[in-house]
Amino acid sequence: MQWKAMDYNYRKTLTAIPATADMIGEGAYLSPVLDQDEKYKGYWECTVSANAKAIKAVSKLFVRTETVKVYNPAAIKEYAKKNRKDVVNTIMFSKLMYYYSPAYQMLIPPMYLVASSNTTTAELSKGGDNILGLKVWCVQPGKWFGVWSLRFMTMTDLRYSQ
Repeated sequence: MQWKAMDYNYRKTLTAIPATADMIGEGAYLSPVLDQDEKYKGYWECTVSANAKAIKAVSKLFVRTETVKVYNPAAIKEYAKKNRKDVVNTIMFSKLMYYYSPAYQMLIPPMYLVASSNTTTAELSKGGDNILGLKVWCVQPGKWFGVWSLRFMTMTDLRYSQ
């Protein structure tokens, strides 16, 4: 969404704007395949970087969507608890539903995101500290002109480095 991307660009990092959809929890969703889905046409595209040591140090969990009910915060919280994780401070991964080829998404919880500068969502997006060193740059769809970006279909390195 344009206004989210503009907020990210203004803060130069991801912000704790409430998610458009919360398949596996609240926070910022990162995915390499957004432009492949018709319903997301018009969404801005962002490149995100982070401090590798900080990312490796935080708790991570791969949510097996075939075994847990998605879009259900209580079920996700229970799944995390069974895996000795807390949804508050755990970066979560899951397979994207409704795609023909395997594609994955990453969810960064609000505690690692700064508060939004958007006054209409500021009370909803308390956020935390950017201890992951997240940096973001967003552009309109198809406007990368000369910018190299990494397209990934799996998150093997992060998924198995729990």
